Amino acid sequence: KDAYGLSEISKEIVAKDDGNAMKVKYTVDRWAGLGIDLSADGHPVDLSQCNAIRYDYKGGRHTFEIGSAFDEDYDYRIKSYARTSREWTTATHYIKGFYGGSVEPSLSITRATQFIWDDFDYDDEDSLEVDNVRCLNLPTYAVKFYNGEELLYSETVVEGDETWYRGDVDLYEQARDMSNNQYVYNFVGWDLEYAPIMAETNYHAVFDTSLKTYTI
Repeated sequence: KDAYGLSEISKEIVAKDDGNAMKVKYTVDRWAGLGIDLSADGHPVDLSQCNAIRYDYKGGRHTFEIGSAFDEDYDYRIKSYARTSREWTTATHYIKGFYGGSVEPSLSITRATQFIWDDFDYDDEDSLEVDNVRCLNLPTYAVKFYNGEELLYSETVVEGDETWYRGDVDLYEQARDMSNNQYVYNFVGWDLEYAPIMAETNYHAVFDTSLKTYTI
């Protein structure tokens, strides 16, 4: 039970394929979670070579968190989210996408202390199986956003992660500035759909053009 005597959690090792997986069963009234220390003596571990953490799981939705020596308390751990899956699936948590924490995720992982599966649904009884937790150093690719030949925004993205335009130029406003006495311009999006990045990628702004009309 937790410190309030309201939630219950148990852990066991179960068979999976040719090996074993960790399984937790829980009844949550207020709080329940599972943590694994990254070193036997509790000393921080430098995971700065990782740009993603991946594991296989089956069970209820949860947050995956990385505890670090920078944490002041529970609220300061960096976190990422995983949905419910009733079949074995793979979760990939990109370090850049973690939120929370008292320091930036890239700094937090230089002194990592725990992996934590937490925030199980309140008022719920369920289970979570976890296997094959690994630290990844995936390739990275340059992603660039253009308006014609003008570079608007660029970012380095880990393979399989997603990004979107976060440049300073407001393209809707720029379209209004491009309009003249003859034509009206409207920004309609990009020439490529947003998708997981698997190679160097360039997005180009797309505008539609229509004749300006006048009422006489």
